[in-house]
Amino acid sequence: MKSWELINYELSEPFNAYTVEFRAGAVSYDKKSAMALAYVDPREYQFRLDEVVGSGYWNVQYRQIGDAGIVCTLQITGTDDNGNPIQAMREEVGEFEANDRSRWPNASSQSFKRACSSFGLGRYLYGLKQKYFPIKEMGDNTYNPRFLDVEQIRSELLGGQHITPENRRRTEERVIQLMAQTYNHEKFIMPSVAITEMNYDELVQYGKHCKSLISTETSGK
Repeated sequence: MKSWELINYELSEPFNAYTVEFRAGAVSYDKKSAMALAYVDPREYQFRLDEVVGSGYWNVQYRQIGDAGIVCTLQITGTDDNGNPIQAMREEVGEFEANDRSRWPNASSQSFKRACSSFGLGRYLYGLKQKYFPIKEMGDNTYNPRFLDVEQIRSELLGGQHITPENRRRTEERVIQLMAQTYNHEKFIMPSVAITEMNYDELVQYGKHCKSLISTETSGK
């Protein structure tokens, strides 16, 4: 197993920019813009733990506290390459409203991400600049406004600083996995250049293409 210093470094590496999504926070008075709040799917946190620590060396447990929260306990255990034991645990709370139908998955996801953040994983997302961006006309839909241009938000808030060598490697591995899953799909098209010859943007776009095929096929079942 890697040293604890290396584990900390790799867990703290930013996510691939294309995995970061944005939901609308506070809406402006004229209802034409909203604050962009960054989030990443919990499965991306799980993938990172699997990649950095190993699927057999981390575990998570949940327990309810009172009527408004769930505690996530995230533990990493193992032995580094020099035979030194590694054991670390973090606990964080996720809150929920009693009348929320999705309170259990939402609170569990929130507490898990917060526990990961205690290890440095995804912590940088909390420090992103708070800024308002244009949203689509809301009409009667005041509950869930959508942004006009998510790529613009990614560019302004994430920029290119998150395209690290480690992220490039992870992106390439993920694209190859997606290719394997979509290879037999009738709409699957091989890229015009080899994966290893793609630049980062081409790699990300091709990964999105493969992911969309899987999503389309899954939603149609």
